[in-house]
Amino acid sequence: MGIFDVFKTDKKKFGTLHCFNTREWNTGHSVDIKGLTNFIKKQNKGKSNEEIFDLLAKRPGYRKFVDKNINGTLNKISCEKYFSDIPKDIDLLPKIDFFIYPKNFVDDVYKEVLAFKILDSNLSIQNDKIKKSKTKFLVILRIENQPKTGIHKKDVNFDNKIRHLAFQYVVLDKLEYNLLKPYEKTFKNLKGDAYAEAWDKGEMYNTIYGENGLFATEKRKKYPINYFQAYKAFEE
Repeated sequence: MGIFDVFKTDKKKFGTLHCFNTREWNTGHSVDIKGLTNFIKKQNKGKSNEEIFDLLAKRPGYRKFVDKNINGTLNKISCEKYFSDIPKDIDLLPKIDFFIYPKNFVDDVYKEVLAFKILDSNLSIQNDKIKKSKTKFLVILRIENQPKTGIHKKDVNFDNKIRHLAFQYVVLDKLEYNLLKPYEKTFKNLKGDAYAEAWDKGEMYNTIYGENGLFATEKRKKYPINYFQAYKAFEE
């Protein structure tokens, strides 16, 4: 029995997530949870959930995601709004449109939801300078299931769940891209069972995290990811 054989009729999804960029409180190795909690608590004091969502939407780096069931096994989580304080022409990271992932990962026994996608960028950093260059990124979406650590809703005057949501960006060299290329279309295939089958067999996951996968190379043991973005996601 695979992960897609259970609860096929359950409507599991995150719904709408309003995402607060935690960059200001990132120390490089961890997030200053106490400082972040105090800031959010002060901002949220005396406000309804709707007022909190309006405040979040005005913050630099704000993102709004909407998660929907698209069939009996998969969810599609889409970036509906994106507010960046970085000029568009120097934004190195590819814009997120959507990810698909197994819906049974939501609030199940799994620690987090994982989703993958290969995206393109026309910019790269070479010798500390931004240059026009076609670049392939593996983008990994991670959403915390059943929040237990970090910011608690009761600590910041919020009624619904607050999850940790993050993107990891891996700049793919030619060999790495060729390793993942067979799944490039699978990562965004909204029709059929190709994505479900790839997850069920474990082949897609193992190509990335297995003992002979992407992160098992000496290069990725030393430099696992190139960029990351971290958020606190407030459920609507």
